[in-house]
Amino acid sequence: MVDVDSGPITADQRFSEVPKDKWDLLMWTKRDFISVNINYDCRELVQFLRDAEEAYESLGFESADHMIMEGYELKPDDIRMAVEWLERNQPDEAIGIDKVRQHHDWKARNESGESLRSIARDEGVSDMTVARRVQHKPVMTEKRCRVTYQISQYTKPETAAKKIRATFGDDFAEALRAEL
Repeated sequence: MVDVDSGPITADQRFSEVPKDKWDLLMWTKRDFISVNINYDCRELVQFLRDAEEAYESLGFESADHMIMEGYELKPDDIRMAVEWLERNQPDEAIGIDKVRQHHDWKARNESGESLRSIARDEGVSDMTVARRVQHKPVMTEKRCRVTYQISQYTKPETAAKKIRATFGDDFAEALRAEL
């Protein structure tokens, strides 16, 4: 019989990638990872829920929710709510579970008839912030002026540089010089 060392167990591994005799260790690793990261970045919960649905029976749990509660030491309803929100919104940046819970609550309040303005006022944030979080398209309420500067191919570089400096200031001109 040959033993193959699969390397260290990490929280980002799937149960299908790890030998069954190490599944307990993988579950505990995931639990420790969640306990440290859930308040800063809970995006991994989507995968952890899928893993629980795949492995709960082999680990001796009655259901995926039982594994979430006893193995991951989390509330299944909270996790399913967070996963639903994460799958719908697919954030690119880290987001903690408290923010996910808040955004989910905003959406529920809005769907029950409460206005975005009322939610924003209660929460102390802008209407636009609430609108973005509940997946409403923002409406532009004021026309914004757009300025275009044309520099022809016949403009001398020195003249263009002076126009840029005069229009945007020295900091912009220095940043542009650094980029070029």
